[in-house]
Amino acid sequence: MTINRCEDYINHMAQAIHLALSYIDGLAFIDFLDDTCTQQACIMNVLIIGEVATKLMNEYPDFVAQHSEIEWRSMRGMRNRIARLF
Repeated sequence: MTINRCEDYINHMAQAIHLALSYIDGLAFIDFLDDTCTQQACIMNVLIIGEVATKLMNEYPDFVAQHSEIEWRSMRGMRNRIARLF
């Protein structure tokens, strides 16, 4: 029996987006640049978003195709670029 985890993946992505945005809410850009903890927290969530996008692209291509307005490949690409830096 195959379990459909698409909804779980979307919820995980939404949570990562919410967390990243909550870390920078009200934070001036110059303060963000000086705050490596917040930078790292945001980076981790961008990595999660990219991982989830990759899982969706690989495991649920029909879902991805139905939502072609979303930049799935860009999310995966950003994850890959960040991962190479660390």
